[in-house]
Amino acid sequence: MPKIETSRVSGHGTELKGKATYLYKGGEGYAEIYENDSFGGKSYYSDSVSENDGKGYIVLNADFDNKKISGSAAYNLYGTRDNRNEVKRQVELTFKDTSLYKGSDHLKFNGEATGKLLSKDLKEELSGSYSGDISSNGKGTSLHYNIYTQGRNIKVTSRNGFSDSVYLHKQ
Repeated sequence: MPKIETSRVSGHGTELKGKATYLYKGGEGYAEIYENDSFGGKSYYSDSVSENDGKGYIVLNADFDNKKISGSAAYNLYGTRDNRNEVKRQVELTFKDTSLYKGSDHLKFNGEATGKLLSKDLKEELSGSYSGDISSNGKGTSLHYNIYTQGRNIKVTSRNGFSDSVYLHKQ
């Protein structure tokens, strides 16, 4: 886990000032792997879901004075819904530096994300995007990401359960 600094935030809405670190302990994500079937179409191959095993994290660092945000994530993905006892894959993500911009009454962000999906028989480079909304009081942020491979049809996303995003709390 990266170093977590104490946040110092003032202001409200689109006028937030200072710096904040937002953290979700445990990581949160979902992966789908598709392969070509014998008929040349796409067939469902496998899925993996994260569990809050205490070994993962998602962190975003916001600099409100310079209107920038970036971060990283690392977590384990377990087997399918039928077999969650075994770690199947590991995910490492980088949320690249991007600008904070004004929404209607709060700050938003939308940037590029990269990463790796690792297992004993697989090492894939990932690229895609991330986005979110910082609460008007600066105490938290939502995070949504979709990241894909170039070679195989693999998708890693923030979707898990009933939500398409993860909520991170200010530290």
